Amino acid sequence: MLKAQNYYNYEIPQYSNPALDKLSIFLWNNKKLEVLEMRNCHMDDQCAEAIAEGLSRNSTLKVLDLSNNRIGPEPMKRWQEIIGKCSLKSLDISNNPLYDEGAKCIFKGL
Repeated sequence: MLKAQNYYNYEIPQYSNPALDKLSIFLWNNKKLEVLEMRNCHMDDQCAEAIAEGLSRNSTLKVLDLSNNRIGPEPMKRWQEIIGKCSLKSLDISNNPLYDEGAKCIFKGL
């Protein structure tokens, strides 16, 4: 069972480069967070790229929920590189316009 301090529901107030940089750094420096829910945040491809960059150096995040956003297939190419190397055990990317191209990238990365 996950402890409350290991859980965070993150909302990006605006999609500015500084906010996305902070998100990446947040994930890089994370030493305890295990669950991150970012569903229904209207995130786009740029946000997904920032999360992928942060996950490339993260070793604690186990569950990531990015469902119900606007993430397309393009950032999944970067996710393909890191998905099998990071600590994630569960990734929810449902209800995003990934199409077949994005789904194939994720499966190739597993």
